[in-house]
Amino acid sequence: GTFLAENYPYNSNGLLFSPPIFIPQNGLPQFTYHEWYATATSAHYGQVQIRRVGEEWSDVANTRVFGSGTTWAEKILDLTPYAGDTIQIGFRFVSNNFGTPLAGWFLDAVSLDIPLYTSIAPIDTVSIPIIPISWMGGSTDGLITGFDVYVRTDDGDWALWLEDTLQTSGVWIGEANRRYRFYVAARDSSGASIAPPEAGTTAQADTFVILPVRLTNVAHSTNASVSTVSFDLTGGTPGDAWNIRRASTMKGPWTNAGIVILDDNGNGQFADNNAPAPDIFYDAIKPD
Repeated sequence: GTFLAENYPYNSNGLLFSPPIFIPQNGLPQFTYHEWYATATSAHYGQVQIRRVGEEWSDVANTRVFGSGTTWAEKILDLTPYAGDTIQIGFRFVSNNFGTPLAGWFLDAVSLDIPLYTSIAPIDTVSIPIIPISWMGGSTDGLITGFDVYVRTDDGDWALWLEDTLQTSGVWIGEANRRYRFYVAARDSSGASIAPPEAGTTAQADTFVILPVRLTNVAHSTNASVSTVSFDLTGGTPGDAWNIRRASTMKGPWTNAGIVILDDNGNGQFADNNAPAPDIFYDAIKPD
């Protein structure tokens, strides 16, 4: 409450706020509180605020209270717009020097409800079919008692990879030129569970194992301050596009020098007629 033993003073501006709270990507997270209030005017008010950690506080719509609440009332905040963020919730009370201060704003039975959820850390596109994966899960209702990790290859069916495990990471061994999708189901000690994925279930993370290209047949000629560099790309996936980058050191910074589309045999050619001399480095990366 504002002041337990007396009415609030003039010119108040106080903020009571929560510790950081992580909001998962799935589930229906809710923040519940009960309030009672009595203020003199609309310039004496209570306001619920929220912020992503590190950002400024902002008012939560339709949560400002003033006047007399007469009875305790339950309020629920939907936190799904903050999925994937770490937030804080604040209760700010403000008054000016007009009117007669009254009892103020009081809060009780504050709770955070996050149903059982799971998530998988984003996975980069890889050129080696050894794919590290990490996942997590949680609930405000109980402890995780087991994860089931599923994988889907290309457009095939979901297949169970790891069953009833308490591990939160693993390594999937795949094959080149394949797309892999992943999904994690779970159970907790309250009896709640996340069902296995079905045909239309959206993956929580996915990656593609590209066929790496090799730079071969490098030719280099120099004329004054400009070099001409040419080379072949071999061993890639037909039709793939590759960004060719150059830099004056092996650590960069890198700049784009052109794009090569691989032919039906997975090969391509590149020539840079304006390469700065004397030293130049090249690499090939897949576009985003």
